[in-house]
Amino acid sequence: MRILIADDHALFRDSLRSLLESQDIEVVAEAKNGQEAIDLTWESKPDVVLMDLNIPPRSGARQKPTTSTQEAFGRIVVELGKDPALARRMITVSPDVSVSTNLGGWINAHGVYAPTEQHNYFEQDRLLEWDPGPTGRHIELGISEMNLFLLLGQLGMAHEHHGEMLLPIGTVYDPFVLRGLDALIYSLYNGARFIVAGTPAGITLAPEGGAHQSTITPSVGLELPGITQAEPAFALAVDWLLTDGLAGLTDRESLYLRMSTRPISQEPFTHALERIGEEELRS
Repeated sequence: MRILIADDHALFRDSLRSLLESQDIEVVAEAKNGQEAIDLTWESKPDVVLMDLNIPPRSGARQKPTTSTQEAFGRIVVELGKDPALARRMITVSPDVSVSTNLGGWINAHGVYAPTEQHNYFEQDRLLEWDPGPTGRHIELGISEMNLFLLLGQLGMAHEHHGEMLLPIGTVYDPFVLRGLDALIYSLYNGARFIVAGTPAGITLAPEGGAHQSTITPSVGLELPGITQAEPAFALAVDWLLTDGLAGLTDRESLYLRMSTRPISQEPFTHALERIGEEELRS
């Protein structure tokens, strides 16, 4: 087996190399950062990449004074995708709701997956750059929540299947989680790890009306094993939860975020942050 080691600590790389070589495992290359790991992977063609995914405690995305958690989510995903090491592992998935769940910025930056290059016949005068090709990082499924959770289940077990850790993020209209419930349950029972954002959620924070609200999905998130549910009201809370959830995919469990679409003032959270401090408020 040929191994590539990626870590920003030289001492750790040396120790791991010694351990692997003592077991007659060949270390073909070492990288000290994500971009170097990507370049060396293409050059050395290792069988397995041992990479320390350095997921920050917050994305650094700038948020509006008045915003919704769904809008904040979209900005955070875009900001996280600016790190090449993270972007290489992140994959977004949705039924037919990628734009209405604020994945447009991510799609513009990273493209849509297709097995072969496809011509974009609507490329002129459009805010959304829908360019399908084999390097795209977003997978669009059409109207099929069952397929969404089946795919998240497979992407969430990529390490077990192929030795490559992925960070899958799915978006779905929250009430329609129930359409794919069987696939969600089986994926979690099989140990898949992923993040799903259901939107819009809540009674007062979703102005779309009853057709896009559910009192059942909170119970789904609370009762299922292997997944943590959160329903944040403020943008920075989304940031903390999403980055912590991505870090948790490597060794813990999945995350179900329920998002709102009604913009609210972020001032109360800002005052609480100034008064209490990030460490205590985050805990």
